[in-house]
Amino acid sequence: MTKTLLKPQDYFVIYFLFSGLIALISLKVPWILIPGIGVLLLFTLVDWKVKFLPMIVSLLLLISFLIRCVVSWLVKTPPTLIQTKFIVQTIKDNYLLLDHHGIKYYCSLSLLPDHQFYLHQKLLITGQALPLSKQSNYFEFNFQNYLHQKGVNQEVRPDRVISTNNGWLFKINLFYKRFFHSDFEQVFLLNNHQSSIELIQRTNQLGITYLLNFGGLPWFFLSWTLTKLIQKAKGKVHVKYKTGLVVDGLLLCFGFTLNFPFVLTRVALTSLVHNWLRIKKIKPNLISIWVIVYSCLIALDNSLIQSNVFLYYVIVIIYFRFTSSQSIWKQLLFNFVISNLTFGVVNSLIGYRFFYLNEVFCVLLAPLLGFLNILTWLTFWIPKIDIVYHFLNHLVTSELTCFAKINWFYATGHVKIYWYFLYFGFLKLFLTISTPKWCKGGLLITTLLCLVFIFSAKFLYFQPGIEILNVGNGQTVILKQKNHITLFDAGSGPGHSKSILKNYCQYWGIRRIDEIFISHYHEDHYNQIEALMTDKILIKKVIKRETALRFYQVKDVRINLFNLDSQSKNENNNSLVYLLNFHHKNFLIMNDLETEGEIKLLNDINFRACIQNKTIDYLLAGHHGSKTSSTLPWLTYLRPKLVFISGEKQGLRQFPNDETISKLEQLSIPYKVTGGKFNFFIKIKNTP
Repeated sequence: MTKTLLKPQDYFVIYFLFSGLIALISLKVPWILIPGIGVLLLFTLVDWKVKFLPMIVSLLLLISFLIRCVVSWLVKTPPTLIQTKFIVQTIKDNYLLLDHHGIKYYCSLSLLPDHQFYLHQKLLITGQALPLSKQSNYFEFNFQNYLHQKGVNQEVRPDRVISTNNGWLFKINLFYKRFFHSDFEQVFLLNNHQSSIELIQRTNQLGITYLLNFGGLPWFFLSWTLTKLIQKAKGKVHVKYKTGLVVDGLLLCFGFTLNFPFVLTRVALTSLVHNWLRIKKIKPNLISIWVIVYSCLIALDNSLIQSNVFLYYVIVIIYFRFTSSQSIWKQLLFNFVISNLTFGVVNSLIGYRFFYLNEVFCVLLAPLLGFLNILTWLTFWIPKIDIVYHFLNHLVTSELTCFAKINWFYATGHVKIYWYFLYFGFLKLFLTISTPKWCKGGLLITTLLCLVFIFSAKFLYFQPGIEILNVGNGQTVILKQKNHITLFDAGSGPGHSKSILKNYCQYWGIRRIDEIFISHYHEDHYNQIEALMTDKILIKKVIKRETALRFYQVKDVRINLFNLDSQSKNENNNSLVYLLNFHHKNFLIMNDLETEGEIKLLNDINFRACIQNKTIDYLLAGHHGSKTSSTLPWLTYLRPKLVFISGEKQGLRQFPNDETISKLEQLSIPYKVTGGKFNFFIKIKNTP
C-alpha cells in the first residue's frame, strides 16, 4: 500500500465532503462553514483542475447556506403562536430544542408537565415566542451561551400543545422508545445520556461518563466480521474497505434517525474517513483522521468545541503517544501517567476537582463496559433479555456505587484559565525536549509549580465577604470568612435549579459549611440542602427557630437573631430576622417577614435597643420585595443606605412589587434586585 501523506488541501477536501454531505442531509448549514468555504475557494483558484470537485461542493454548500439564510429571514415566527408547527430536534432532562422552518427554539419541560416527547415529533403550539431570558450564574455552566452556539436565540412559552404524531422519522423513534427501554439499550444503542438514567448518574458522580462513549464499538466489530466473510480472494484488499463503507453508511443512516448524536456520528465519520482513505491508497496516522473527523463535527455543531469530550480528545491528540517503534507496554505505561497529568487536570478545569483514582476506575471499567456494549448490540432482539439486562445493570451500578465511596478527590475550585495554558504548555515542552538535562529539569520544576498553584489558588485568591445569590424568588445568602462558611437560608425559587448552591461551592472549592441558619419552613428557603448533602459537602450545624440562640459570634461577625418566639398562623411572620455586624457595618436580613412581623419588631424593646445606635448599611428586603413587606413606617425607621431584593418577575410571582419600589424611591433609598440575573457581593474588610 502506498504511504501517501495528506496535504493541507486534502484536509479541506475531506472536511467539506463529509460535513457538507451531512449538513445538506440534515438541513443544517452552520455559520462556521463560511470561512472554510472561502479558504477552499482560494485553493480552487490556485489549481482548479485538481480541485474541481471540491469547488463544486463548496459552491453547493454556499448556495444552500444562502437559501437557508433567505428562508430564515422570510419565515419569521410571530410573537403569538397559533397552532404553529414545530419539530422536536433535541430532548434533554429539562428542556426541548424545537425547529420551525430552520429556526431553533428552546422550550422548558416545566411548561409541559403532562406530555411525552420523541425525536422528530411534530407539535402544534399555541403560545408565545420570546427572546431567551434564562440567565446563568457566573459560577454555573453558561447555558444561554451554549444555546446561542447551537443557533438558539428564542424560547417558546406554550399555552397549548397538540401532537400530530405523524412522519416516518417520528414513528421510528416511537419504535425505539417502546422497543429499547432498558438502561443498556438506551445508553449503548440510542446514545441517550440523560441524567435520569441510573447508569449515567453513577458515572457522572465519578466523572467518567466519557467511558460510555463506546457507541461505535459493535460497528467496528460488525465491519470486521463482514469483511472476513466477503473477502475471500487474496489481493482484493479494496473489497475490505468497500465493505466497511457499506457498514459506515448504515451507521450514518441510523444516526440520521436519531438526529446525529455525537458518539454515533463521530464513530461513523472516523470509520468512513479511514476506509475511504485506504481505498485511495492513502495511509494517514490516527491523529490525522481525528483532526478531519473533529473538523467535520465542529462544522456540524460548533457548540461541541465547548464540550468536555472535545477537550479530552484534544488532550489525546496533543499528549498521548501512539508509535509502532516502541514497546506496547512502554506506551501503555507512558499513556497511563499522561492520563493522570492531563485528564485529571482537565477535570479540575471543568468540574473544579481533581480525582485521584479516576484512571484506575477507567482501567477496571473500560473492558466491562465495552463487553456490555457489544453484548447489548448483539442480543437486544432476544425475547425476555431485559431480565438479564436488569441483572447486569444492577451489578454495574453497584460496582459504580462502591467506587463512588472511595472516589477521593481534591476540590481545586475555579482557577484562571491562563494557569492551565501555562501548565499544559510547559508539560508539552517537557515531553518534547530531550536535551539538555538542565533545561528539561527546569521545565519539570516549572510545570510542577504551575500544578501547585492550580491546587492552591483557592486559598491565595480567597476574598471574605457576603454574597446574595441569584436564585429567583428564593433566598440564599453566604457569609465567607477564611476557613469558615455560614449560610443564611439555602433555597431557590420556582423555575431555578436546586443545585445552584452546590455549584457555587464547587466553583470556590468549598467542601465544608460550618452553619446554616434556616429562617422558616418554606421550601424556597431550604430546598438546596439536599443537593449539598448528595455532593458530600460537610454541614456541621443547622440552626432552626426551635434551637436558635439570641446571638452568635462567628469569627469576626456578630449575629443577632430576632422574632424567635413568634407563633403566627402565617409562616412568613415566623421568619427569623438576622442582624449581622462586621467591622462597623450592619446588614439586616428580613427573610419572609411581612407587615405583622415588622410591627411586632417595631414594638420590641430589645430590637429597638439593638438598632437604636446603629446605622443599617445594608437591608435584604422581606419576602422578595412583596407589597406585604417593607412598609413605609418600617423603612422610615431603619433608613437603610442600600436595599437588596432577592426576587424576580416570573409567572404569577411578580417580585419585587411596584408598591415596594415606589416606597424606596419615595424615601430616596437606593436598591438592587437580583431579578434572575445578578449576584451581589459585599466585601468584608479587615480594617474599619
